[in-house]
Amino acid sequence: MLKPFLAVLALLMLLVLSAVVVPSVVQPVMVISFCFSLLKALTVVAVARFALAYLDARAGVDVNWWLKNKAGSNDKAVYFSVRFAAVFVVFGFVMA
Repeated sequence: MLKPFLAVLALLMLLVLSAVVVPSVVQPVMVISFCFSLLKALTVVAVARFALAYLDARAGVDVNWWLKNKAGSNDKAVYFSVRFAAVFVVFGFVMA
C-alpha cells in the first residue's frame, strides 16, 4: 500500500516543482485538476472496498476462511473474477 502512495506523492511533488520551474507550461489549474482526480480515485477505491465488504457480509460467508481452507484454485479464480467485475462496475458508476 505504501509504494503506490509514494508514487502518487512523487508525481504530485514533480508537478508542483515543474510548476515552479516552468510556470509557462504547468499552470496552477493542472495541479488542482490532478488533486481532484486523485481525490476521485481515492473515493472510488473506498466505495469499492465498502461495497465488496457489504456484499460479503450480506452473503453470510466468511470469505477469508473459505479462501484459506476450502476453496480450490478454480473457485478462487471465479471469486476474484467476480470481485474484479464488481469493482469495475462500481468504478464506472462513480466515475460517471
